[in-house]
Amino acid sequence: MVELKIEDLHIFYDDFHAVRGINLTVNDGEILTLLGPSGCGKTTILRSIAGFITPRKGRILLGEKDITHVPARLRDSGMIFQNYALWPHMTIEENVTYGLKMRKVPKEERHRKAMAILSQVQLEGQADKTPGQLSGGQQQRVALARALVIEPTILLCDEPLSNLDFQLRVELRTEIRHLTKKLGVTTVYVTHDQSEALAISDTIAVINAGLIEQVGTPLEVFNDPDTLFVANFVGENNQIEGQVTKLEKGLVEVKTEGGDTLTYTNLQDPFMEDTAEEGDRKSAPKLAVGDKVSIVTRYDKIFLDEKATENVLTGTIRNLAYMGTMVQVVLNLNDGSKFTVNVSENLNKVMGMGLGSTVKIHLPESACFLFKDNLRVR
Repeated sequence: MVELKIEDLHIFYDDFHAVRGINLTVNDGEILTLLGPSGCGKTTILRSIAGFITPRKGRILLGEKDITHVPARLRDSGMIFQNYALWPHMTIEENVTYGLKMRKVPKEERHRKAMAILSQVQLEGQADKTPGQLSGGQQQRVALARALVIEPTILLCDEPLSNLDFQLRVELRTEIRHLTKKLGVTTVYVTHDQSEALAISDTIAVINAGLIEQVGTPLEVFNDPDTLFVANFVGENNQIEGQVTKLEKGLVEVKTEGGDTLTYTNLQDPFMEDTAEEGDRKSAPKLAVGDKVSIVTRYDKIFLDEKATENVLTGTIRNLAYMGTMVQVVLNLNDGSKFTVNVSENLNKVMGMGLGSTVKIHLPESACFLFKDNLRVR
């Protein structure tokens, strides 16, 4: 069953077109994350679902009901804010039961439901305290309990963990996923933190400048990016610029700006016609000799290999950083650009390399994504 559907959503702030024709479907019980940089439109989309912003064009459907112009207070949704938004003068129980009180739920039932949800978020014994007596992590658990106690059809989360330290973020994102899955609550989650999105989501929609770049599972978005933006935004990456110098059936040769040659033979059809239409970022572009292209590769998918003879770059070491389970090697390539390799083997040997040493970097075909303009060449 479709729980939430967004159709051709357009939102303006005066003359600024903040959201430009978004289409999204969130299934019953699914956690969808809107992931993107600050100012990309993800919170604007969330606030329109909540009813705080009215779109200029498009529809928002919750179940079979069109809620596009329904006031926020009448939408069957719960929301968790970045800044907790708790009443400082109320007890924890009073904060949690506020929504139930507005819905005219009897006092005894409010108390019973509050105790049950506080137990679910591990805040037993805290009901009589005020928010100021709790830690930031505990206050966010209260905000989660308040949002869930009303048993909403949909839960909306606006960067709820961004004010917490790393350990608490990891702990709470696990709990949010566990609890929403346990209760079967359909959830739309907003974050700019890619690791948070990968960990908590069933589906990720990557947003850029008011448009959707890609929608997919965490595995799909990370391992199979459709666009150059997605490839660079999700994961730790190097980007190399180059030009197509040879193009044959089943083979593409690229000369980098540093003068190295990289060859690709695993592309499906680099000659295919460019069928991309406006708003369609998934169609593969055609290639021609002389085209400028970009190659993106993850830090941990490439190797220092003095014996490699194909798909090799040459660089000089500018920094070595021991990270416990790996050494991060930062290099200068021949064209002066920076390039990073995460090495997880022979760490003592790598740490013994001197700054300024010349090394070879092997880029396996499987570790590289090739793009023309913003589109993936497949």
